[in-house]
Amino acid sequence: MQNPREQEKMIRVLYEASRDGCVPTLRTLIQQDPLVLHRINSRTSFTDTPLHISASLGHLEFTKALLAHKPKLALELDSFGSTALHIASAEGHTHIVKELLAAYEQACFVSDQQGRIPLHVAVIRGRLEVVTELVRAKPGSSKKLHKGKTVLHLCVTYNHLDILKALVDSSLEICDELLNWRDLDGNTVLHLAIMFKQVETVRYVVSIPKIIQEASMLKNKMGFTASDIVDGIPKDLNSLEIQIILMSNGNKKDTDIIIAQEAITRDAVEEAVQAWKNNYYWRKMTRHMGKWFDHSVKWFEEMRGNLSTVATVISTMTFQSIIDPPGSFIQQGIKSNSNNTTSSPLDCMDEKDDYACPGHSNKVVMWTLSMGMCVTLTALAHAYFAALFMITPDKLWDSTSADEMLQLVDWTWLALLALAAGYILLAFLIWIVKHCIKFIKHMGKAIHTHRHRPLRRLP
Repeated sequence: MQNPREQEKMIRVLYEASRDGCVPTLRTLIQQDPLVLHRINSRTSFTDTPLHISASLGHLEFTKALLAHKPKLALELDSFGSTALHIASAEGHTHIVKELLAAYEQACFVSDQQGRIPLHVAVIRGRLEVVTELVRAKPGSSKKLHKGKTVLHLCVTYNHLDILKALVDSSLEICDELLNWRDLDGNTVLHLAIMFKQVETVRYVVSIPKIIQEASMLKNKMGFTASDIVDGIPKDLNSLEIQIILMSNGNKKDTDIIIAQEAITRDAVEEAVQAWKNNYYWRKMTRHMGKWFDHSVKWFEEMRGNLSTVATVISTMTFQSIIDPPGSFIQQGIKSNSNNTTSSPLDCMDEKDDYACPGHSNKVVMWTLSMGMCVTLTALAHAYFAALFMITPDKLWDSTSADEMLQLVDWTWLALLALAAGYILLAFLIWIVKHCIKFIKHMGKAIHTHRHRPLRRLP
């Protein structure tokens, strides 16, 4: 009977032998203590068994020796809930997998903490030979799901087309329902291949009659068919090639849509070209007119000065008769001050003040002031003509030449006024049209961006 210290020492030597793959050391330990392999779980703090270590490192002979003395080691789990078959499948040690399957085939159905059986691990890691051995040993393992996904979903998710072909082309129990099986999000193999833009995978999947008959019309939980996903993913060469593949494999919906789009586009291009030819000269004239009405900052400064001058003159002339009547007079108690300066009605404050100058850089205000000034000048002219009629003898206006002269002056003034008002109004309308066009283009761009947002990739 060995004491605990000696048993612990033997177990440590056993783990060193499993790391080195030393079969003679294993046989010596078993000769010294036939129960050494049975004390692995009860007398050690290690989570991995010697079989896990041997399978991970690919020591075939050592694995055979361990299984020969204790086959149930094939069902022991490590800290991640994995068996030695999980480890060997992930590492791609096909010879170790065969020995483990020979010892315990039921290990094919053991799931780790993430719900994966050895077949799922082999598919995720892309171990084609291991996948073939596992499915040959237990064909029913191909029907096991991992989070709602079949092995075919995993082949597409991790982009292993060779494994997908091997599973589908084999005569194993890959039933028809697996080809059109929908995961938790309602996606089939074809849906996933399109979302991941795997061109060759899509080409192969649609070549399967069962797929092209049913999967192309199935909808996921978001209500998207395979064709809808093609329309929603970001456009590039892969997406266009996938669309062509679907068309060439009899997807009538895609064919009809693209033919209709081509017809609509052709008609729209012809109409646009014709409209461009018809409106060329009109657009050219409008462009030159736009340059005439394109006012710079200097125009604002000049117009403000002109309006200020005209307003000052009008104010002076209007109130001249009150300020300085015929014969003149002097107000008692008020002295003249030669230092006084006349301020323009439209003069702005100093630029250092915190107030803004009205109409300094606002086109609408400046055009409004211009129109108001035209009306004011017209009223002033009519007032002076009325005063002229009142102080002039009637016999001077009785002649035909004088009457014709007055009519000519009146019509000339009205023509100039209409020309100025038309110019200002036209400039204002062009300004409004330009801003409306900019706004419409901005809204159209925003709507186009919203409609062509990339489709959210499903997890």
